[in-house]
Amino acid sequence: MKPLASLYAVGARTPFGSNAEETALRIRTGLPALTSAPLASPDGGAVTMGLDPVQDPYVVGEDRAARIAALALSEVSKRLEKPRDL
Repeated sequence: MKPLASLYAVGARTPFGSNAEETALRIRTGLPALTSAPLASPDGGAVTMGLDPVQDPYVVGEDRAARIAALALSEVSKRLEKPRDL
């Protein structure tokens, strides 16, 4: 049977870790990643979020998603530059 896809590299930037390995390890150990955000909901209530500790917490929406995606894609790019034997 011919494989449908091949996986060559992964990248992740999450509240759990700054790369794919850290994220996987911390999820497996059950560490919490949610914390109080410095933002308020429309009714003034507290907001709980999973925050990337090095990202500006006041950058939200598409700008925040683009910054985090760029970091994950950078990780993938670095991994593809140095292929490893499987």
